[in-house]
Order: sequence, then structure tokens, then C-alpha cells
Amino acid sequence: MTKEIQAFGIDSYRRGMRNLMYAAAPGITKVITKDGTVDVPFAAGDLLLSDEHGRVIVGPVSLVGAVDLAERILEGDQRAFTDPLALLTLATAIAGFRIENDPAEPEPVEPAAAVSVPGA
Repeated sequence: MTKEIQAFGIDSYRRGMRNLMYAAAPGITKVITKDGTVDVPFAAGDLLLSDEHGRVIVGPVSLVGAVDLAERILEGDQRAFTDPLALLTLATAIAGFRIENDPAEPEPVEPAAAVSVPGA
């Protein structure tokens, strides 16, 4: 089963193969963890990274969630430290949330697009 999240594009990387976006509306997505599948709520404005086919790679992630991940890594939490998506999650957060503090960044000009969350 695949669920869609409506999101606005902010920036793209790797010649459009990675797209930085933010959620257009709040919702809930399912995340597969080592302990099973859990429902994770997200807010409008939370960031995500998708591939060129519109599949979510990372997120949605909030500033609070990114800081929590960073602190867990700094505290030596092995699960957080060895998570294969930890680096991409932190990179997504830094690249996306810097825009809030950078008035030179343009507003998104494209309408919201649907991105799919595999397995949700």
C-alpha cells in the first residue's frame, strides 16, 4: 500500500534525482522501524526528500525531530548513529530549515505535488 503526501518543492539536487520539499498539510505516515510499524504524525511545513519518481526517501521531518536525532547521535545512541538514513535526514533538515532564515531564497512557484510513501 502506498500513501501520498502533498508537498511543495523547495530545491533539487543531483540533477533532479533528489527533491527537497515541505509538506503542504498535516497528516500521519507509517514508518517501518526495527520494532515494527508505527504511525508518525507530521505537520504542514515538515521537510521531506523524494527521488525523481516522487517516492519519499526521508521524512517528513520537523526541526524538533532533526534536533532530537542529532542529540541522540551526539549522545552515542547506536541505533541513531547506525541508521542508514540519519545523514540524509540531517542534511534534509539543514538544507530545508536554512531557508527559513535566508530571505534571499525564493518562495516555491510550483503547486503542491503528490509524493508517495512506499509501504505506508
